[in-house]
Amino acid sequence: MVVTSQEEYKKNLELMPEVKPIIRNYLYELTSDLAEGKNLNISDGKVQAMILKHVDKNIADWNNEVHIFARKEGQKGHIFKNAPELFEEFISSDASRDIRYIYVDSWKTEGNLGFYINSRALDVLSEKVGNTATLYGLYREFIKAKYPGEKIMRLDLTKVDDEFMMWVKEEKRVDLKNKVIPALRKGMKQKIDARIEYFLAELGLTPSDLGKVGLANVPEAIVEKDLPDAVDDYLDMVEEDGDATPQDWLADAVDNTYIDMRLNHFINHEKINQLHIEKILETYADNPLTNKLPKSKWEALLSQVSPDRIKACFMRNGRADSNRAEHLAFTLVPDLEDRSAYE
Repeated sequence: MVVTSQEEYKKNLELMPEVKPIIRNYLYELTSDLAEGKNLNISDGKVQAMILKHVDKNIADWNNEVHIFARKEGQKGHIFKNAPELFEEFISSDASRDIRYIYVDSWKTEGNLGFYINSRALDVLSEKVGNTATLYGLYREFIKAKYPGEKIMRLDLTKVDDEFMMWVKEEKRVDLKNKVIPALRKGMKQKIDARIEYFLAELGLTPSDLGKVGLANVPEAIVEKDLPDAVDDYLDMVEEDGDATPQDWLADAVDNTYIDMRLNHFINHEKINQLHIEKILETYADNPLTNKLPKSKWEALLSQVSPDRIKACFMRNGRADSNRAEHLAFTLVPDLEDRSAYE
């Protein structure tokens, strides 16, 4: 639309309030595409915050450039019908080229994008091998060697764990992925499994009681929780002795004291005591002296006894000793043999 009046170009400027939200939406979509192009999850709250921060920081400059474009076009007699038409012509013109380039380029260095990529890469490694001091140091070496400065933008978060472990294998002669981690995981599990029956016997329990006292799948849980530190410690060992193997570390670190300490962290003493009481109640039901009292009466009496006294009734095979249990009964009810008292 061509006009002759010099005042007509101001009609373009009147569209600017409607153009601003269009600019914001355009920048948001553009930045989201840039983020997805780096394999970043745009649903991630941190990524969303970075995108919005970048948009907010630059929207005033974009608004100014579109304003200048609208005025110049109006002065040339080109009046736009509406805000979308104005912005579309701006984007398709040479006037948008420089500011778009600046925007895309600054996204790489502003908004802490490099920091975010580093943070997400460490999150990925934490899921695989843990984010401990030694591994963090190795990761810093890896980034310095492979992705220094702005090259961090080339790091593919979907492949960083494989790439990192390959680098460690080549540079440190330690194959974390295929040898060290599987060997440590398997060795720790085997040693805990070998110890757990003895540990349970000390508590007056049997392997079949595992789930009843909160220890089901505990060996696996201990291994997965402690594996990052195990890898860390093993790498420290390799620093001192280049020939050290995972088996060397297992022999040195995973002893009975360590295993008992970790198992104790998971046991539920309340459940153990309750299970012991239930087993004692079973012996009372079969005993002609103790079965004179109802189960509920014995349960109430036993619940007042200390866990140590309850445990003392058990043998190492996890079964209640009938003689010890009967002795305990007489300490609780001294006149137990007087049948007339219960008839």
